[in-house]
Amino acid sequence: MGGPAEGSTPGVHEHVADHPGRRRATAVAVTRASDPAGAILRLPGRPHLLPRRSARPCIDLQDVVGIAPRLLWRINRGQWDLLGFEDINGRHADYAPGSADLPLIADAMRRLGEIPCPDLPLKKMSDRLRSYVDDTAVLASFDGDCLLHTDWNHANVLVTDRARLVDWAWASRGAGWIDPALWVIWLISCGHTPAEAEQWASRVPAWAGPPPEAVDAFAAASARLWDEIAGADPDEWTRRIQSAASTWSTHRRTAG
Repeated sequence: MGGPAEGSTPGVHEHVADHPGRRRATAVAVTRASDPAGAILRLPGRPHLLPRRSARPCIDLQDVVGIAPRLLWRINRGQWDLLGFEDINGRHADYAPGSADLPLIADAMRRLGEIPCPDLPLKKMSDRLRSYVDDTAVLASFDGDCLLHTDWNHANVLVTDRARLVDWAWASRGAGWIDPALWVIWLISCGHTPAEAEQWASRVPAWAGPPPEAVDAFAAASARLWDEIAGADPDEWTRRIQSAASTWSTHRRTAG
């Protein structure tokens, strides 16, 4: 966290945060002292490292009002994508067992599930996970018409009197139970048992929808995905999520 940047325009303050689990190189939020209600998220385009995702439609457009900070403006210039968001004076969510944040997050997930998926070219979950399943017939159970956030890193959830979601870079279209299923993995990584994590997921109505074999296949696919991620980019947080995904997959396979 920093104060005004040296040599910056007077009245502009720079806040730099480097959160574990973030895979982008730089994130800078800039606010004017005269207008602290607005914040700029500035991400440098790194096409040689990551696909340029700024070309995708930005999830806001009043689609997720009350669940995400409002997008106030957007400017694309060369390798830069500048997004001006409503500034939320919140803190990152606590996923630990017993946390008072957990009901708020389940409620946010429930409210997200009630929003029709906007008419945007979002990637389908079946396409995202196709390489990680043995039986491609199960992929149909991953699809649906729900708007999914899919990145349930606790740093992507801001808590005030409710939970709000930030960083929609991996927003996708799919079955409504996918988001609570992904949350299960993060909950396990923060100390919940698989059964406890699934109990929290069950507070989201969509969790009741899929047949058990679809959840089993999703857990196995997630474990393979995180094996790949941790193998390519090994560090403390990727190994932690890899372990959680593996624990959940084993639980689904052996719980009967």
